[in-house]
Amino acid sequence: LEVKPIKVKGEDNEKSQKDENLKNSKEVEKRRYIEETQKNFVGSAGERYLNERGIRTETAKKNGVGYDEKSLSLVFEYHEKNYYITRSIENKTYRKPAGETEPLYEIGEKSEKIAYVTEGQIDALSLLQAGAKRVVAIGGGGTTKLKELSPKPVRAIIVCDNDEAGVKTGERIKNELEKVEISCL
Repeated sequence: LEVKPIKVKGEDNEKSQKDENLKNSKEVEKRRYIEETQKNFVGSAGERYLNERGIRTETAKKNGVGYDEKSLSLVFEYHEKNYYITRSIENKTYRKPAGETEPLYEIGEKSEKIAYVTEGQIDALSLLQAGAKRVVAIGGGGTTKLKELSPKPVRAIIVCDNDEAGVKTGERIKNELEKVEISCL
């Protein structure tokens, strides 16, 4: 005897609508969190932390940096996506929304033919402030995401930390960029 479930008319649509509403509410919640932390940035310990590292308040604000007072963390907004990542100013640990894949952190002018590629978000802010026009940080997103750069830059200048991990990351970045025919310095 074979038992088949009975489909109730509209059941799939209702489940689909509930799933969509849940997804939309999570997206709205993320957007609110990002905006609230951006309002908290000026005058915060996060602003002082970046200022001590040479990042001007204007640079941070222009690029959507916020501050979460509860977790003592900087909040970096990813402009192309409704996404953020936090970085503790106490122990330098990163946190990201559960169940989501971290995209590339790209700031500046996407139309620029030369992109500076670095490891972290603070490095990206430093490069932009120093005059770079387009900066990409791989963060925890990994180097394979570099193929998603759009528009594709003609050349990439790789700027990583001068330690063993930074050198290895720089080599991985170079290898991935060469796979998609972006020349590297």
